[in-house]
Amino acid sequence: GKFLLTYEKDTIGDEICVAYADSLGEEFKDSTVVYSAIDTKKIEGTSHYNAKMHPTLSSRDNLVITYNLNESVFGVNSNNADVYQPRFLNLFRID
Repeated sequence: GKFLLTYEKDTIGDEICVAYADSLGEEFKDSTVVYSAIDTKKIEGTSHYNAKMHPTLSSRDNLVITYNLNESVFGVNSNNADVYQPRFLNLFRID
């Protein structure tokens, strides 16, 4: 019964965050970093973008979140096929 916002801190930052609102039009609150991506440290010349939560793939106890990686320096994608593909995360509920 809540609305969940999934986003990357600082727009294209390495931290993926979630926040919630009780109803439409209400301010999202309790922003929490749920994942700190390390891809840009492993593959130089890249940045993260497009963090999304997927309700149709998620359940009450497991949220599926994706994000993308792309070159921030021209030519990185051409030299490394691992760069331009979606990354999947499972955020499990722990009670």
